[in-house]
Amino acid sequence: MIKVDEAIFAEDLERSETPNLAYLLGAAVVLDSYFFKEELRAKKWTEEDTEAFEFLMRFADVGQEYWAVLNHEKFDVEAGLSLGLDGIFKRDYKQYDL
Repeated sequence: MIKVDEAIFAEDLERSETPNLAYLLGAAVVLDSYFFKEELRAKKWTEEDTEAFEFLMRFADVGQEYWAVLNHEKFDVEAGLSLGLDGIFKRDYKQYDL
């Protein structure tokens, strides 16, 4: 949808010293696809993901190095434990009724 209405988001996608919208959206694409791990094709990612990735790369470097940093943080056990139970749930982007 952002690609279709790219002009509306031009300011948010503009390359700059600070992270832009493409970095935020790119994180979801590269993390969810395990950076396009081939054995996960059609299970965790599709052509739509690769198109989104290529679009976002025009505005931010959301390549493999970016994915590696995010992936390390995602699976950092010590960092996760330091958040406490409530923080762990929030970090996982899920909602729970406890």
